[in-house]
Amino acid sequence: MGVVDPCRFLPPPAACDGPFGPAMALCLAYGMSAGRPEGRLATADAFADLAGRGLLDGTLVGGELATIT
Repeated sequence: MGVVDPCRFLPPPAACDGPFGPAMALCLAYGMSAGRPEGRLATADAFADLAGRGLLDGTLVGGELATIT
């Protein structure tokens, strides 16, 4: 069995109606730094979905990126 990229699980929760919070921001931050292209693509899909619906909080994502780098 091959390696499962955990980032592939990002788009479904991003499509939910719940509020955008620190947990989702942290998931997106880690997803953007994924080593595999498939992980970064799944993260981009989640990012685009949230941004398209006006739910993305760039400040939270930026804060998480600053913390993990």
